[in-house]
Amino acid sequence: MSQIVGFNELKIGQRVKVKGQAAEGKFMALAIVVKSDEEDVSLEGKLQGVEAERNIIRVMHRDFTVSGNALIKNLARQDVGLKDLKVGDVIKVKGKFTPATGFVPVKIKVQEPKGFAIDELQGPINKIDRDTNLVEVVGIAIALNEKTEIDGI
Repeated sequence: MSQIVGFNELKIGQRVKVKGQAAEGKFMALAIVVKSDEEDVSLEGKLQGVEAERNIIRVMHRDFTVSGNALIKNLARQDVGLKDLKVGDVIKVKGKFTPATGFVPVKIKVQEPKGFAIDELQGPINKIDRDTNLVEVVGIAIALNEKTEIDGI
């Protein structure tokens, strides 16, 4: 039985918002909040790379192919293209997720920098591994430990 308070109450399909820190190959959860069903599937973090000619962005140490008709807004909320995004921008990316296609961004908004590096994911839990204290959201494996706070259960 997990020592993480609330971990055993998490369920596959449950929508959550996860705040934490992404590293190469893993995402360490600081807090998980169970959300209502109408919440979007989204990521928020620093833009680590842009390949406008290939419609690819890199966020949370992962590459995502952006839909050709994706809506992209700068900080002033003006329509822009991928070429206008800059590495280091804090962006919120909304999209669609299926296990077959992965996460496909359809809307990107540049956000005000928060002054600290916290990444965020929102979407349904796809997998739970109670032996290793891992959950998967938007296709990204998330590690939990005894310091992870779980709310909204």
